Amino acid sequence: MNSTAAIIPLKMNSRRLPNKNFLSLGGIPLCAHVFNSISKVSGVDTYCYCSNPRVMELLPSSIRYLPRDAYYNGDNVRGRELFASAIEKIAGYDHILITHATSPFVRTDSFQAALDFYLSNLDHYDSLIACRKFDKYAWFEGKTLNYDPYEMIQTNSISPIVVETSGFYFFSASHYLSTGSRVGYRPHFWELSYIESLDIDTESDFKEAERVFGLEQIQALVGHHLGESMSKDIDCRLKVSLEKPKLIVFDFDGVLIDSRRCMELAWSATCKQFSVDIDFELFFACVGMKFEDIMRNLDIDHSQWSAFSDTYFQNTCSNYHEVVVFEGVLEGLCDLKSYGYKVAINTSKRLSNTMELISLLFPDIEFDFVCTPDNILSKRGKPAPDSLLLIASTLGIDPADSVYCGDMNVDQQCAIRAGVKYFHAGWGFGDFAQINTIWFECFKDFSNYLLFL
Repeated sequence: MNSTAAIIPLKMNSRRLPNKNFLSLGGIPLCAHVFNSISKVSGVDTYCYCSNPRVMELLPSSIRYLPRDAYYNGDNVRGRELFASAIEKIAGYDHILITHATSPFVRTDSFQAALDFYLSNLDHYDSLIACRKFDKYAWFEGKTLNYDPYEMIQTNSISPIVVETSGFYFFSASHYLSTGSRVGYRPHFWELSYIESLDIDTESDFKEAERVFGLEQIQALVGHHLGESMSKDIDCRLKVSLEKPKLIVFDFDGVLIDSRRCMELAWSATCKQFSVDIDFELFFACVGMKFEDIMRNLDIDHSQWSAFSDTYFQNTCSNYHEVVVFEGVLEGLCDLKSYGYKVAINTSKRLSNTMELISLLFPDIEFDFVCTPDNILSKRGKPAPDSLLLIASTLGIDPADSVYCGDMNVDQQCAIRAGVKYFHAGWGFGDFAQINTIWFECFKDFSNYLLFL
């Protein structure tokens, strides 16, 4: 065990910029940038302090998952309480490094140089703080900080203002647990460049980070050299948008209802009846597609398609008692409707099955439109955009004023092709490691986000 532990606190949601830690910057989640940089630092054991274990799918092998009680995600929890809870969990380290996913441009060599300097100068300094220094005329609360306005001097002669960044803090574990402060009595201020000091809290911060990332890529390309941290597959279509939409479209399975057990029982029974040996997980990986497309992908004999699909959907009806509505969905839908939003469903289920489940599970919800492959003239299912375009045009709402909440890759592709904003249901069936857009951990977080726009 090293004497120093690095802690990356990772919150699953945020107020000013929803799910900022997981927004796509250069084609990968924002948090992945600091993961990649700090994972190459030697002499430190690194932990990601997060309440959702699925984040492990994003962690390099050198970074350990440190479980975080959901209590510490609360807006009223102060930073000193959060950090203390993490330090106490990993007792035994002499020194602590705190860094944040919102500082994506801090380089590996900056982490390493700061760590080495801190450990080599403990006789002189008891903490180290990443900062920016400004040789500018500065004021605070109506008073000058570093110059006399009646005796103007050149800016290169004034004392610089030092501003902390979120890049990193080094301090002793014992000092923090006794004082609750990341700053010691003899701190050293480690200056970072403008780019490395960028910290993302708001939408404008994120746009600046996108601009900087783009410029760095251009410079790397001009220099005929792509650094390891540069992504070769940047998805420029995924943008942050905080504009209020008019139409909210939901996928059904995995977003509004948890039907996995029902599908598993129906699939197993159907395969047995047709002497088909296909594991449920292979079928489940295709959920979201039109059923005919699933059968094609799984190489089921085309001559059996009609009977096989009829039997499967009949078997699902026999297991509707296994279907449950996700927590917060009924209340959230009622709130969205009362707030004036149009609410629709876009599913790959058959129309008859869908309407039966809606009648059974959503008796008090009046959906403005329910779209299934049976409604679509082209009969094309997701990821084709036809379903979302049909919903929007039928309700007289522009796709640009619509959002789609899904949980599978086909949902996101459907939204992109239709020109509809996409939000990912983190509580659903999809693969967490493939998420590269705004997402929410639970339905309540998503509905609250829309209600506060």
